Amino acid sequence: MGTITDYYACLGLPLTATSEDVRNAYRQVARRVHPDRFVSNEEDRQFAVSLFTEWVAPAYRVLSTDTVRLQFDRKYRDTVGSQVSLGLPRHFLIERLQNATSPGVLRQIYEQEVQNIFATLYTDLQQATAQVELLSVLNRAYIVIQLIAPWQKRATPALRPVGDRYITHARQLLEQNKIADAFSYLRASESQITDRAEYHYLLGLCYLRRGTPTVARTEFLTAQQYNPQHAGISTELKHLLLDRTDASSKWWQPILGALKRMVNGTAVRDLAVTRSNRS
Repeated sequence: MGTITDYYACLGLPLTATSEDVRNAYRQVARRVHPDRFVSNEEDRQFAVSLFTEWVAPAYRVLSTDTVRLQFDRKYRDTVGSQVSLGLPRHFLIERLQNATSPGVLRQIYEQEVQNIFATLYTDLQQATAQVELLSVLNRAYIVIQLIAPWQKRATPALRPVGDRYITHARQLLEQNKIADAFSYLRASESQITDRAEYHYLLGLCYLRRGTPTVARTEFLTAQQYNPQHAGISTELKHLLLDRTDASSKWWQPILGALKRMVNGTAVRDLAVTRSNRS
């Protein structure tokens, strides 16, 4: 399957699979390769154990955890993207993908073909390796066609919803007060987020709630450079400025009080009383 194991292919999934799709596919595949199904054939039984431990279980561990899946997706897409110049193998399924007239049609054809293969995946162990290989080829073809398709030359804004998805999830984590999770999620998905102002703004909120206002201020200022009209950024910077002003005024209050007492003679009288008491 190339230089990186395609965990989507191992579970019979398209790259567009949801978290629920991952769970459902794993449950079905785990039943299909369960060793108890092959008690009458020791060779098949051992092969089923190998498929589960080397492909199915590791694939589920990676794809069922959002942050780990994001890291895998980035590495997988980078690997495939670096091999675009090698072209695609000749196969009638890939030709169907190449004939798609829009991103929506491409996705529809791609997901349908993956679903067709998944219907019989691991039901015949002798075909398992070939089927997983074919799924991996389809997954790579889907990425490559997205990169080189004619509509991509005029569809740069279409990338924004991907970034928006990550932004939305990070906001949800912050609303649930899961600061550490939000911070890790933002860091892991940094390269996928196109809205740089929102990225640095949310990162600033994470730092602020972790008790590091100085670093938070740096992130807010960076975000402001990307979007000077962002109301949330301006509000947080004002709050930080007020907090610093309040802290400064509190620090100076004892000194100002002492100076006033000196001017009014209170400090001198207090000093005289103190010396009198000592003598």
